[in-house]
Amino acid sequence: IEPGVSLETPWTAERFSILRRFARAGTVRSVIPVAPVRERRIPAVHVRLTSANGTHELWVQRYSRSTITMAGKTYDVSYTDAMHPLGFAVTLDQFTVGKYPGTERPRSFESRITIVDAATGRSQSRIISMNHPVSYGGYTLYQSSYRYDNGKAISTLSVARDPGMAIVFVGYIGTIVGMIIVLVTRLREHRQAAAIGASAARTHAADSRKPVHVSLVDPIRACLNGGGNGHHHREQEGGVLAAGRERTGLHR
Repeated sequence: IEPGVSLETPWTAERFSILRRFARAGTVRSVIPVAPVRERRIPAVHVRLTSANGTHELWVQRYSRSTITMAGKTYDVSYTDAMHPLGFAVTLDQFTVGKYPGTERPRSFESRITIVDAATGRSQSRIISMNHPVSYGGYTLYQSSYRYDNGKAISTLSVARDPGMAIVFVGYIGTIVGMIIVLVTRLREHRQAAAIGASAARTHAADSRKPVHVSLVDPIRACLNGGGNGHHHREQEGGVLAAGRERTGLHR
């Protein structure tokens, strides 16, 4: 395709042409204020770097980086959030992207990192993948996202710290202990109730096997004597029978 030559496209009434071509080209990024203010705001800062060889100025947009070369050395200047020391260093050793078979769509991605403790100098290799974070030094590292920049993979890890996690665990343990205490108490009360019921059943069975004394006192005399107890009935039993026999003899 030669510059200035208009070509047809698959779209109706649409044509394509190259206006200019550069054998060597570089990208120059510029930042300008936007008016009116958009809902999604992306701030930028204008910085100046001074060295023995001169002064360089550039604009840096937030969450992006700019590269500048000074005195034969290349520096990456980024505008990000505040940085807090973690007490250990993290180095990305390898980044792997798993794709769906037959497609270029990413299915999963993981980062193999090396953690170096600043206090002890010890290092260990860990793997961070989706839904499989790594915890170290009170912090939890999550695989957040990734991108490619100039053919290099850049893995983005999210760092989280929850100092109240210990309190949450203590609460869980207290809840479990309380449930166990309630369960043991209920079982103990159930066993005591079962023991009392068994004892009452044995007492009732023993009472049912005792002999029953039936009074033979005349109902009329029993009413006149106020009913009386069983012992009184037994005492009067002989007299009543004798009186009955006497009355019977006189009648004859």
